[in-house]
Amino acid sequence: MKGLGLDLSTHVGYSYIEDGKVVDFGVKHVVVEDIDGELPDFRMVRVAQQAAKVVSELVWMRSDSDFIQIEQTNPGSFRNSQKQLEFIHYAVLDILDNEGYADKVGYVDTSAWRSFHGLKMTKEQRAHNKALKAKKSKSTKRGEGKITWKHLAVNMVNDKFALDLKLKDNDLADAILVGLYGADNALKKQTSVKKLDALDLKNFLK
Repeated sequence: MKGLGLDLSTHVGYSYIEDGKVVDFGVKHVVVEDIDGELPDFRMVRVAQQAAKVVSELVWMRSDSDFIQIEQTNPGSFRNSQKQLEFIHYAVLDILDNEGYADKVGYVDTSAWRSFHGLKMTKEQRAHNKALKAKKSKSTKRGEGKITWKHLAVNMVNDKFALDLKLKDNDLADAILVGLYGADNALKKQTSVKKLDALDLKNFLK
């Protein structure tokens, strides 16, 4: 079972999974040149188109993939960032559909792959965040010192694969964990189909 795990944004995190093992991973940064006087929405479209090209190249390099697992978008508090993200997902799905990969694409909610990996906040971590919020120190920057899901994902990947990813590499960490979830999910589907085929044959022979 082979396939890609993708965390889509202006920093496309990707992982390639083969037989349950991570054999390749990385981040592709989406860059477009600024155009004087260009409306922000038009720039968002160009960024989305470039992100789609990046994903297309990744898929082409791994054309033997059995699955392409993509993390679902989550509601964000910044309107423009959320809009850009949705544009990217549209452009990526459009190009994958046009190139004949639609039947391999699957989406997964963040909560689902976190649950699969057993990724959760400990009581101590929740207590730490609660105490930090209660303190409300003016000398502390917003979010500074808080333990986030990004920390947990990066720490898990570092522990599992003896890596040294930093917090800024969370797109990559997510892509690795999404890819592993995708491999397991694809294998279960394949096994389920085989069971159904065997059952149909048994019924046919009656």
